[in-house]
Amino acid sequence: MKSLWIWPFELEEKIGEGGMGVVYRGRYVKNNRRVAVKLLPEDVADEIILKRFEREVELLKTLRHPNIVHSFGGVCEDKRRFYAMELVEGGSLDTLLRSRGGSLPWERVIELGVQMCSALQYAHEMGVVHRDIKPGNFLLTKDGQVKLGDFGLATVIAGNKLTASGKTVGSFRYMAPEQVRGKPDPVPQTDLYGLGCVLFLMLTGRPPFDGMTAAELLQKQLEARPPRVTEFATDCPASLERLIDSLLRKSIDERPQSAVAVAQALRSVTLTTMASVTSRSPALDVTREVRTIPDVPSAAREPKPATPRWLTWSLAGAVVVLLVVCGYLFNRNRQLAEAEQLWIDAYQNGDRDAKIKAAEALGKLAPRSKRAMRTLGDGLSAGPAWQQVATIQALGNTGAAGRPHMERLMGLQRNAESEQIRYAAAESLKKLREAPESSLSWMTFLFWLIVAGCVAGGYAYWRKLKTATR
Repeated sequence: MKSLWIWPFELEEKIGEGGMGVVYRGRYVKNNRRVAVKLLPEDVADEIILKRFEREVELLKTLRHPNIVHSFGGVCEDKRRFYAMELVEGGSLDTLLRSRGGSLPWERVIELGVQMCSALQYAHEMGVVHRDIKPGNFLLTKDGQVKLGDFGLATVIAGNKLTASGKTVGSFRYMAPEQVRGKPDPVPQTDLYGLGCVLFLMLTGRPPFDGMTAAELLQKQLEARPPRVTEFATDCPASLERLIDSLLRKSIDERPQSAVAVAQALRSVTLTTMASVTSRSPALDVTREVRTIPDVPSAAREPKPATPRWLTWSLAGAVVVLLVVCGYLFNRNRQLAEAEQLWIDAYQNGDRDAKIKAAEALGKLAPRSKRAMRTLGDGLSAGPAWQQVATIQALGNTGAAGRPHMERLMGLQRNAESEQIRYAAAESLKKLREAPESSLSWMTFLFWLIVAGCVAGGYAYWRKLKTATR
């Protein structure tokens, strides 16, 4: 198509279209950055649509989360209504499902579902209910990260409502019963019902409810019990099926209380299923090859030299110490992994105090944890200024392990609008530059010393036996 201009953006090909505007691939001419530009046609005169578009622009300004499409701002004046957002190149969940034959493995569903919950929980904490949860509104980056977009129908809890009481909005196949009835007060559980429909579709390749007409479909949303997931996806874990069934309850009070609770349940599905598979795994049969040695007259046998007792006891002691150290390290790593997950959840979904404490804790874990370091890296450009400051300070305490983030910190030091962010970035850069190179911990050194001792002792013992049997 011929390029269009809406300064300072050059609009190229159209990549999406819906009731709330047209989305173009665009170029920000000041730095040649590729963006997506959502444009409302000038001939739109419906006041409700105009107000919803303006509300969407305002909402996206307040939402800064790794799993929500990032908005760069827009214009709503006279007949010019548009805003620019990050360009997500991986297509939508709809596209992914079509390319995979309509459904995904349950492990992949859980991976994507946890990210969806993270986006919803953040929006709900900001007082925003999306109200149009469907596969087409979940975009995917090329590396598989989920991005929730299209907040055109979103409603701010206890704020001004743009939907008249009794009027139905949203996509029928993913619409909660209270939306069908036109319930005016939005609640987070409305989005969780839509999430349940999306998870059902991802596992089975079909929505939980369908019909020949809109009236038939809406009636099923109100009254029909959803089919079991395992009718169409026989390998789905029972705990995952129960979770989706709870999301699709007709009554709001019977659904999970929050997206955090859903995310925790999704993570527990993986752990429970892995444990179940491991417990059912049959023991391996080990067959030894036995060689028969011809009997030798006792007169012809030479006495075998006895193995020194000190060598036997030394090897036994080394093995015991090695097992103790391995057990300690395994238990310690397990506890650290559990603590790490709790801190990551608090950092992403907690209140202000919880997020600040979580950032500090992740800064201590990051030198030994790639997940903690990645979480802090993602948080450098997300959230309010106080959260970014806490994240920057945490990275400053990671020592030499945090140096890969120095370039981003230098960018914040130069370009951040907040003076607190610039100051925090400068202090953290100073700490990272002065941090000594990481050294081998004493526990790691002791572990490998014991392993080396066991190997050396075992080799000596083997040589002793070999000499004795000659």
